[in-house]
Amino acid sequence: MQNLKLFKPLADSLAKFLSSIITLSLALCLGCTPTVFASEPIDLPELAEIEPHTWVIDFANTVSSYTEGQVNTKLDKLTAETGEEVRFVTVARIDFGQPTNKFAQELFQRWFPTAEAQAKQTLVLIATEDRRTAIAQGSEAKSLTTEEIAKSIDTETVFFPTQKAEFNKAVTEGSDRLIAVLSGQPDPGAPVVFVAPEVEVAPAKPEDPQATTLWVVGLLIAATVIPMVTYYALGRPS
Repeated sequence: MQNLKLFKPLADSLAKFLSSIITLSLALCLGCTPTVFASEPIDLPELAEIEPHTWVIDFANTVSSYTEGQVNTKLDKLTAETGEEVRFVTVARIDFGQPTNKFAQELFQRWFPTAEAQAKQTLVLIATEDRRTAIAQGSEAKSLTTEEIAKSIDTETVFFPTQKAEFNKAVTEGSDRLIAVLSGQPDPGAPVVFVAPEVEVAPAKPEDPQATTLWVVGLLIAATVIPMVTYYALGRPS
């Protein structure tokens, strides 16, 4: 009983210490942007909760502040000149059974609920841990981009670097291409991906069993004859 009385103050001190550590950790993280694992679009904030003129919405914390600044500036200019708005949204991952295109479309409709609000909007989704991408657009943006170009931007310009975890490159090159086509300029096309040519290796010729046998017999004969010839050539001992 005496031991329990001695142990209680120590336990109380330890509990207070752990509580202080937890409180300090929470305080330090208050200014941090949490990494988002979104199973459904409803897991993400409403667009009204996001700072205006933020075109790179990096919930996954994978895009550098430099890239964000550069791309935000260029997309801000696009909006000022054309009214077209492009947003790149990153999440760490989405539900495994959720098709990426369906997730992007549902988020697009949640943020822009009417056809009028959707018209000049483009949303590019990147699930960084899943290495998946998708694009959703309104009617006017679609007419400028065309379905073929939009598919190429999604599956080539953004998807290829995403597969290599090059998320800064995916956002930068994706935004550059979208800015070009939405501004009425010619499509610069997807980046050229170098694929090393396959080198054909000639198949090894199968060994001829008969030739192998002849080699073995020849070696055995040589092993027998050469010592005998040497013996008689040097002269037998008297």
